[in-house]
Amino acid sequence: MKTNMILILVFVLGFTFSYGQATKVERTTSPKVKKLTQFHYNGEVAQQGHILRNKLDGTWESFDAEGNKIAVGNYDKGVKSGTWFFWTDEQLIEVEFVNNKVVDVIYWNTTDRTASR
Repeated sequence: MKTNMILILVFVLGFTFSYGQATKVERTTSPKVKKLTQFHYNGEVAQQGHILRNKLDGTWESFDAEGNKIAVGNYDKGVKSGTWFFWTDEQLIEVEFVNNKVVDVIYWNTTDRTASR
């Protein structure tokens, strides 16, 4: 089990570093909350959000290498919660999470401004 965890960690770290991403961790006014920002190889922000007691917390945003927002959602002490939005070239996907589980998905066609489930 320990060997598997080490292999997974090596793979994830290798994958991250192979794309030249850097991570910046900043302290906030609260000693228990830190702001984390990860960057693409070209210096653009890849994702950003906060960590509370070593768990993702609050609003998190993800961006592509050109700086376009591709996802936004909320974590509550490490658990996905509420409405998340994911953007593609042709769709906005709205996903409702309750306790890390998907409970509803709406696909918005951005060219027609229509929605479907």
